[in-house]
Amino acid sequence: MAPTAAPVAAPVREVAVAAADGESTFALASASSRPAADPARKPIVRSGWIIQIGAFGDETEAKGRLSSAQAKAKSLLGHAEPFTEAVTRDNKTFYRARFAGFEKDAAEAACKYLKRNDFACLTIKN
Repeated sequence: MAPTAAPVAAPVREVAVAAADGESTFALASASSRPAADPARKPIVRSGWIIQIGAFGDETEAKGRLSSAQAKAKSLLGHAEPFTEAVTRDNKTFYRARFAGFEKDAAEAACKYLKRNDFACLTIKN
């Protein structure tokens, strides 16, 4: 009987994958795999109210603004889910900096606090 070779695993690396709503997530992929578009993939559903603190031309800037806001308003934003959402208008991509997971009153209170502390803010019913 001839010896059988053990399967060799392809190297694994972390890659950025754009979700249907434009948010970047990270996944592990083997070097031989390529991200494929999955039209059946459902967008991330966020319930309740969302607050937006700006739209930026650079995703890193949007994420930095989310971190700054969360540091400034820990008690109001500590439970919230920060995320960015890519939007293209006139062939230019902007990244909305948003927090999800609020009830209406909590979203309004957070925006009021952020506005008093030099952050733009608006509430959005999701």
